[in-house]
Amino acid sequence: MPNSNYHPKNRKDKKLDILDIEVESSEGIKLFDPNSIAMMAATGEYQNITPIPNLKSEISKKPAYKIRTDDIELHLSFEEMDRFFRRSLRKREVAYLIETYGMFYEIHGDFYVDGVAWQPIEIPSETKQKILNYKKFALAEKMKNKLEKELNNKTKKDNFTKV
Repeated sequence: MPNSNYHPKNRKDKKLDILDIEVESSEGIKLFDPNSIAMMAATGEYQNITPIPNLKSEISKKPAYKIRTDDIELHLSFEEMDRFFRRSLRKREVAYLIETYGMFYEIHGDFYVDGVAWQPIEIPSETKQKILNYKKFALAEKMKNKLEKELNNKTKKDNFTKV
């Protein structure tokens, strides 16, 4: 596990207020504070948001959202964002973030000890089911869009072949 004395690096010039958290999705930017994020994480009441097109998580390479806190900008998948807000990142995810950005508030020693979540926000099984349903909905929406595109292409092709 990386040394907990890692100095800040890869920081942004634009700083947010200490209690501001921005989540950017394909729908735009939403501003939160730690309490509203904690409540959303604990209840699974995430807004119906979709990842930013062509943006990949810096950890898993899955479709991602931009998360901004203080002077850090992270690109995290839905699952990583959920774990980040619930202070329950996996050890390798914490190690990656410390290696890339140095120590910052959301992953400091009050929340992670040697990369292990110290105070994770647990969620009830009903909430876990909600998150699973959200993932299924997102996948179904993606498949629907793909099928509609294929149907439109086929219809256009059929229209051109008729004389």
